[in-house]
Amino acid sequence: MDTLDSYRQITEKILSEYAAVPYAYGEIQTEVVFDRKNDR
Repeated sequence: MDTLDSYRQITEKILSEYAAVPYAYGEIQTEVVFDRKNDR
């Protein structure tokens, strides 16, 4: 069970860092949304 939690944390960290990269063109905002209850 600990492995699954570790994978969740790693995935959330990677996606959050990726979403923090600003776009070069336009004023586009990104938002990271996680559904922890349904693992989405």
